[in-house]
Amino acid sequence: MANLINVNGVQLFGAPDNATVYPEYNYNTEQRLPRAAAVYSFGGELLMRIQPDKNGRMTQELFFNIYKISFNEWNHLHWARQKSIKQDYKVMVNQITKAKRIQGTYEVEYHFKFINNPLDAVNCFIMVKILEDLLFVHDEYNKITSMTINSNYSDTNKDYVKIVIKEVERK
Repeated sequence: MANLINVNGVQLFGAPDNATVYPEYNYNTEQRLPRAAAVYSFGGELLMRIQPDKNGRMTQELFFNIYKISFNEWNHLHWARQKSIKQDYKVMVNQITKAKRIQGTYEVEYHFKFINNPLDAVNCFIMVKILEDLLFVHDEYNKITSMTINSNYSDTNKDYVKIVIKEVERK
């Protein structure tokens, strides 16, 4: 059964079955309520971190090991290969989110980290689009209010993306 993440009474994604949820406490308060939750894989790899602000709006950080593909490369791939890559991304995202898609209004940051030859931000766009379609119920202009994309060298031995999702409105 999946671990459920509950931070200050807000139900969030179910963690993968082989993950461990660690509450992060703020020891300056009397109540000892979790101020954030971090989810780690069985191997100790950080998968997500969730933290509410003082107004109860959530900030989620999701971490995915990614298949690096540039927008230029994508445009020259056969449709069947494009479909296969999208399916690989879907499996990866569903392992962490349990296929629960995000609803609401958000500001989103994509921080791509590559071992070799980081792509420029524009060439990361196809990976952003695939991830956005998998993560969000609606990707309309009034649901994703702003987006930041950056790319740099990896601080690990893997290509990965850190996605920071900041809730704009609390429903």
